[in-house]
Amino acid sequence: MQSIIEIETKVDELVERWTPQRADRLRRRALDPGDFQDLASAGYLTLAVPVDHGGSFSGLSSIGAMTRILAKVATVDPSLALVASMHPTVAIWWALPTDPPSDIASTWRAEIDEVFAAVMSGTWLGTITSEPGTGGDFMKTTTSATHVEGEMYALSGIKHFGSGSGVLDRLITTAVRDGHSVEPFPDIFVIEAADWPSGAVDGMSLIAPWDGVGMKATQSHGASLEGVLARRYSWSGGWAAHIDSIIAASAAVWISIIAAVVDTAMAEAGSRLRGRSDLGTFEAAGWAEAEIDRFLLGAARDSVVNLCEADDPPAAAQAARRAKLGTANLAESCLTTISRVIGGGSLSASSPFASWFEDVRALGFLRPPWGLATDALIEELRTTA
Repeated sequence: MQSIIEIETKVDELVERWTPQRADRLRRRALDPGDFQDLASAGYLTLAVPVDHGGSFSGLSSIGAMTRILAKVATVDPSLALVASMHPTVAIWWALPTDPPSDIASTWRAEIDEVFAAVMSGTWLGTITSEPGTGGDFMKTTTSATHVEGEMYALSGIKHFGSGSGVLDRLITTAVRDGHSVEPFPDIFVIEAADWPSGAVDGMSLIAPWDGVGMKATQSHGASLEGVLARRYSWSGGWAAHIDSIIAASAAVWISIIAAVVDTAMAEAGSRLRGRSDLGTFEAAGWAEAEIDRFLLGAARDSVVNLCEADDPPAAAQAARRAKLGTANLAESCLTTISRVIGGGSLSASSPFASWFEDVRALGFLRPPWGLATDALIEELRTTA
């Protein structure tokens, strides 16, 4: 097993190799499967695998290493970093210690063994759970699941935002089994979708190729499921036992990616502005304002990451709910201001500031998106007041 330091060193080498390509990477609209092979070879996948399964994950305290590595990748390729972050935010559901009901305990443990054996052999995990009209709330899923045999079901419904489609191997999703309700938890299924949509998956059609202006290379395609085969996991409510850890871990990695983009943009802005004697009042004041936003964003990121590393899930989740919304606003404000300071050239498609601006805006739309995240925070305030 590689140590975390060894993995970080190898990722550093990859980032150094990718840095000269940054301008091209910011403009591209498709992921390079070779990048994911390189990250897997560096040992990145094992960061989300528990120690007793051959990896280096030892609980919420392990999130710090993931945030550092993803932040480094984000400095040269935000879309790659975002898609790579999907893997640990899915794997953590199985990686954290659980106490399943006795009637499914042996099945659940066998599923955990299978998942991490696959990851150790190079399998990338991702999600395609969101559905139109749900506001990102998977408790509102209407996708149906009809039993075929064993734990195999035929899923039918519409899904969108399958980030990493075409490079991630297993896509986790939600659906409602015939005769069952979404309450108390929707059922969790996995679709084997390696190479989709370029590689055919029976019953899974591409209906909305990703054409977003932010994180534009993430291949967050939408799909129509028409009887696609998927395997149901035995403990649908397993994630609820660790909801605080899942919220905190997701926020920590996503905020770290956005913070890294902001830091990179500010460094580039500084290289252009520092030492100039002709800065006007507007430019100088704007630069200072952007630096304050960058500082506050970094403090919010550090708060969530530090609470994760302290293995304090409730406090980390509480901080995450605030930091997710706060940093989304700060990042957008910072890049707006610094782009104005740089001037009209920042609007060019060839300018990195144009790409960085749209990329940091993506944070507010990531799970949970603006509306759902705000509702969750308001509900917390009501119940703890």
